[in-house]
Amino acid sequence: MQATHGGTQPISELAKDVTAVAIAAQKSAGPDWFSLVGELELSISQLKSLLTLDRDGEMTLKDLAEHLHLSLPAMSRAVEGLCRRGFVLRREDDDDRRHKRVAITADGSSVIRRLNEVRLAGITNFLQSLTSTERDDLAAALAPLVARGDVAACRPQGPSS
Repeated sequence: MQATHGGTQPISELAKDVTAVAIAAQKSAGPDWFSLVGELELSISQLKSLLTLDRDGEMTLKDLAEHLHLSLPAMSRAVEGLCRRGFVLRREDDDDRRHKRVAITADGSSVIRRLNEVRLAGITNFLQSLTSTERDDLAAALAPLVARGDVAACRPQGPSS
């Protein structure tokens, strides 16, 4: 028997429904998002590195490589490219000079903000395709989730329209 969440719909089916809505919303942002990644000339490893450092803060190069399932040489190459562009800083660890620490810079955070703005614009386009009733229903369904601290922390900041 499958677990249910507050009703008769199994969690696995609810997960599929949430995924379908997320994919539909992301499709609106996808082309512009990938265009920006291409314009920025970021490799997938570099993009994953920036996203991870933006979310988790400074890490050792080794920990970042392990987190992203990359070899240390591959991670070092990706970080070197990001350093040259001013998106991350690499420094020796204060306690062990053999270890290198990596942190995102203001320019790197700006890249993440730009990517998130493109994603937000695409999702806004998707929401505009909904009827006002669908938007109201979605807002009502999301309200208790957005009230959670962990979800609220992910809400984009800045002007709203």
